[in-house]
Amino acid sequence: MPKEQINFPQPVRTHHGCAPDMNDKCGCTPTWDSRPAMFVRWNNYADDKTGVVQLSLEQYASFTDEEYDALRQWPPVPVEEKYSENLTRSEINKLIKALRRARDQAYGTDE
Repeated sequence: MPKEQINFPQPVRTHHGCAPDMNDKCGCTPTWDSRPAMFVRWNNYADDKTGVVQLSLEQYASFTDEEYDALRQWPPVPVEEKYSENLTRSEINKLIKALRRARDQAYGTDE
C-alpha cells in the first residue's frame, strides 16, 4: 500500500515537571519526545475495483539522552500506530474542503 508522510515531527528534548528557566539545573532526567507522524495510505485493488484510502498516525517512544545518542536511525520503529477507517470518496472530498477552509483561516488565502 503506497503511503505519503504529511508531517515530519522532530524530537524535542523535554524536562518533565521543571520550571522552564530551570531546565539545565533541575536535576531531572530529560527525555527526547516526538509528536505523531501523519501518513496518507492508499491502494486500488484492480481485481475487484475497490479503492482504499486511510489516514494513520505513528507515535514513537520517548528516549533519554543516552538512548537517543545510541539510536542508529530516526525515526525508530513506531510504538503505536492508529489507522482511520477506509475513507469514502465523499469523506475525502469533505476532508479536502475542511483542510482548505482551515488553511485559509489560519494562514490566509493563496494569491
